[in-house]
Amino acid sequence: MASGAHAPSLKWWGLVPGVGIILQAVVGGITVLVDLHPLLVAPHLLLSTALVWYSVWLALAYRRAPRRQGASVIWHQRAIALNVAVILFLGALTTGAGPHSGDAEATDRLALDPELIARVHAASVWLFLGLFALLVWRIRRDHSVGDSDEVRKAWGCWPP
Repeated sequence: MASGAHAPSLKWWGLVPGVGIILQAVVGGITVLVDLHPLLVAPHLLLSTALVWYSVWLALAYRRAPRRQGASVIWHQRAIALNVAVILFLGALTTGAGPHSGDAEATDRLALDPELIARVHAASVWLFLGLFALLVWRIRRDHSVGDSDEVRKAWGCWPP
């Protein structure tokens, strides 16, 4: 695998996590100043999640990670990505709606039924697990390009 050291186009993209961390400091400071109100805690969490996703993408692009060679699973990838966005959004709402350990009166809560939103959030996680298991099954069964599919080979520790 070729080293990503010759990827000057990615040089400037490497600044994004640093700028994101500075934004996190600002959002985090404001969040503390408003007594951890859920409407600011949620964006703080979601920005962290976006920074982690972006950093993984950047690292894979930098080292020129192999791409899938077999049958297309793009619709599956998009369904999972959409589902993850829903999970994160519902997770932030669940956190903002429900009581937490410690003083439940320490901050305002969102005007949502904590039990209902937690159940909807849990259902979205179960959907993710089903979609992910189906993706694994599809990739493991796809032998359309033989052993040249690096992604399928990466899952070779499991029985074929």
